[in-house]
Amino acid sequence: MFCQKCGKEISDDSTFCVFCGSRTNADSACGGPSFGYYANQVKKEVNRYNIWSIAGFILAVVPVVIPLGIFSLITGISAIIILIVIVVWILVSCIKVVPQAHAYVVERLGAYQGTWSVGLHFKMPFFDKIAKKVLLKEQVVDFAPQPVITKDNVTMRIDTIVFFQITDPKLYAYGAANPITAIENLTATTLRNIIGD
Repeated sequence: MFCQKCGKEISDDSTFCVFCGSRTNADSACGGPSFGYYANQVKKEVNRYNIWSIAGFILAVVPVVIPLGIFSLITGISAIIILIVIVVWILVSCIKVVPQAHAYVVERLGAYQGTWSVGLHFKMPFFDKIAKKVLLKEQVVDFAPQPVITKDNVTMRIDTIVFFQITDPKLYAYGAANPITAIENLTATTLRNIIGD
């Protein structure tokens, strides 16, 4: 039998609880088993019958849950590391250093944004792109021999070497479709004019 007030177990023939001093028989004021009685009964049932069920549950679930937990933890950490590596790679790829005697023509969403001169520059990821890298040094181009006609009607072939230097990178990038071919044709035309006069 259990005390209705404190829930402690007492002998069946006792009418008073030795722990709290309350009456415990059927004539007591509350008239039935207390919460403590039910709690102790539940504890006994769990201890008696379900100990092997709980142990079986633990032995069945823990080996599955722990590796899944570790796997999800490793997967989560791996995903975070991969994400950080991608972000760092994108940021590093957006930092550009323009070397001496070079110029970079930059486009944003396909339109001319600006010309970068020597130094450190940062382009916006996914929006900016370097359309053309232009060399500003003086360059030498050897063209094939050009046939020209002199003023006394003699045809001859003249070998041409052209020295040129780009002064406007934007015009070099957007002015002609093939600037070297344009320079070659311009020199051939100028050479024919000079020799033909």
